[in-house]
Amino acid sequence: MNTAAAVVSKLRDEGNDMAELLVMAMDSCLDTAKSVGAESWDAIAIGEWTTKDVVNHVTYEALWVTDLFEGKTIEQVGDKYDGDVVGDDPIGAFANSVAAAKSIVTRPGAMESTTYLSSGPTPGAEYAMQLFQDFLIHGWDIAIGSGQNATLDEKLLECCLPVAELTREIYAESGAFGDNHVVSPNADLQTRVLALLGRAT
Repeated sequence: MNTAAAVVSKLRDEGNDMAELLVMAMDSCLDTAKSVGAESWDAIAIGEWTTKDVVNHVTYEALWVTDLFEGKTIEQVGDKYDGDVVGDDPIGAFANSVAAAKSIVTRPGAMESTTYLSSGPTPGAEYAMQLFQDFLIHGWDIAIGSGQNATLDEKLLECCLPVAELTREIYAESGAFGDNHVVSPNADLQTRVLALLGRAT
C-alpha cells in the first residue's frame, strides 16, 4: 500500500510545492463559489448536500487550517466551528477563511511543521495534501450544484490523481467516498480522478 509520505515525496520530486498546490485548489474552489447564482444555493450538489452545504463544509475546513497549523489539537479547537459557519454571506465567509488559511500555509516552515489531526500527529505537507484534494474536488461539487462549467485544471488533476488513488486505498471499505465508479482505462483524467472519489461524470 502507498503512503501519504510517499505521495508527497512523489509530488515534490515532480517539482510541486504542497503549499502552492493547496493555494491553487483553494483559489479554484473560491472562484467557482463566487459564480454561484442566487437560485442555486439550495440545489443538490453531491449526495444530500446542497451547494450551500458544500460551501459551508469547505469554509469549515479552511477555518480549521489556521488552528491546526498553529499547533492546536482537535480537542483544543473543540466544537467552535460546528454548525453553520457561513450564515447569510457564504461567499464572504468562505473568502475570509481562505485568506486566513492561505496566509498560514505559505509561512516559512509550515509544510515541515506537525499538525495534530484525528488520525494523529501529521506533517504539515501531508495535511496540505489532504486539503488540496478536498478543495479541488469540492470545487467540482459546487460547479455541478450550480450548473457551472465543471472542468478542472489539468495540472491540478495530474497532481490529484496519486492522492485520489491513495484515498481510495485507505477508505475503500469505509464507504466514505461512495462507490468507486468503474471507468474505461481510456477515460480522461478528470473522469478517472472523480471516479476514485465516488463521483460519476
